[in-house]
Amino acid sequence: LAGGTLRTETARVGSNNQSPNGQGTEEANGTVVVDGAGSKWVLAHNSIDNQVAALFIGLNAGGTGAVTVSNGGKLLIDGSAGPGPNDLLHIGVNGGNGTLTVTGMGSSVDVTGLNTVLQVGRSGAGTVGSFNVRAGATASALYTNVGRDGAIGTMVIDGPGSQLSQVGVNSNPSPTNGPAFANIGRDGGNGTVTVSNGGKWLISD
Repeated sequence: LAGGTLRTETARVGSNNQSPNGQGTEEANGTVVVDGAGSKWVLAHNSIDNQVAALFIGLNAGGTGAVTVSNGGKLLIDGSAGPGPNDLLHIGVNGGNGTLTVTGMGSSVDVTGLNTVLQVGRSGAGTVGSFNVRAGATASALYTNVGRDGAIGTMVIDGPGSQLSQVGVNSNPSPTNGPAFANIGRDGGNGTVTVSNGGKWLISD
């Protein structure tokens, strides 16, 4: 808050580890707020295991995570020094429920590094992901999936100045990669996107 900085490697917000020794009814709830001009959370790659930079919000059944970036705050997932192949932002995955809202002029969520992917609802029935870009905030990644592999995903880009930008080409192209793209509902998933009130979504190579 108020201009503070948090630096981590790969992180999970609201992650239910589904221990085999548990009762099966356990829940995990996590909340993160990045608020105020100059406030930022920077995530780098996992230097111990040499794995990609990633943030998971709402992971596994019983896991509920919520992240809000507001009033000029910034969330940066920076995998530029990592091994790739894909640095990630997962919002709702493997049965979890995740929400990420970025709101207000100067507020931003950026996934940078190698062939970056924004997943809003991924992997399995019961998974719910929600991503909101509002009131002049911005966001960026190379690829986007909204509702994939049986999950439900919802994305809203609302208000003048609000923009999601997907610009670039995969550094290791293959028949299934290449330039920036988005899927709204993929592989049995259910995806919904609303761009409204002057919001913009830019996809470009």
